[in-house]
Parts: sequence; C-alpha cells; structure tokens
Amino acid sequence: MSTNTGNATQIPLSNMNSVLVLENPKALFNSNLGTVCKTEPEELLEYITDHEIIEKYGKDIIFDSVDDLEATIADLISKQLGGKSGKLLNHSDVNIFYVRVNGELHCVYVYWTSNPPAWYVNSYRIDFSHGSVGHCVFRNCGHLGVAL
Repeated sequence: MSTNTGNATQIPLSNMNSVLVLENPKALFNSNLGTVCKTEPEELLEYITDHEIIEKYGKDIIFDSVDDLEATIADLISKQLGGKSGKLLNHSDVNIFYVRVNGELHCVYVYWTSNPPAWYVNSYRIDFSHGSVGHCVFRNCGHLGVAL
C-alpha cells in the first residue's frame, strides 16, 4: 500500500513497485531509514543480465539491508535534486542497485527523466531486468556512519 505525502509517494522497496521522487527523497520510504553507505558506480560496457552483473562485479554490489539501501538512495537523490550532476547518472540511463529482501535478490533502478522532470525508483526481482551500455551498477563500499 502506498501513501501520498504531497510531493512523493511512499512505497517500501519490498513491494517491488515504482515511485516518483519530485522534491523530498527522504519522504519516499515508509520505514525508518538506515545508514548511508558509500557507493562507487561502475559503468556497464555491454548488455548484461542481472546474474552476469553479479558474477562480474561480485557480492559487494548487494545491499543486505533495505533500510541502508533506502538511506543511500535518498542521500544520493537529495544531492542531485532537479537532475543536477553528481554520482547518479542523470541523462535517462539507469543507476542499478541490488538488495536482498527476505532472502530474495532484487534489482533497484534509479533514473532521471526530463519529461516530467523527476527521479524514478523502480524495483524488480532479478531475472526481469538487465543492464545496458552506459548504465551504472553501484558497489556497496560500507557505511559512512550517517543515519537518516
């Protein structure tokens, strides 16, 4: 179930739905946000499936905490409101994150669109999604110690 909070819709990642982030990324998620993790993007140079991405980049691309992934995504988007340049790709290419939810692996897409101008967050069970040339997959490099 989603809740309207004015400029964002709250949908927990575990529901595997899509949300639109207009102004307040921290209002995006229902749960208490976890700790922001340091992330490093890796640009994909070929069309590749989820399983191939995980095999190629290793298990450090998988977040074990939905709360930490939510905090990290909210932090990244808050630094790039209005589609500003930053760590996230902001030209319609997809930023890819992976998270384990109740033992199942899920892929989370974060991307900017200019029409309407907004960040979108979509989540899928793996095998539904893939990465293409120019998309980025994000490594989880550990906690920054910043709780949101």
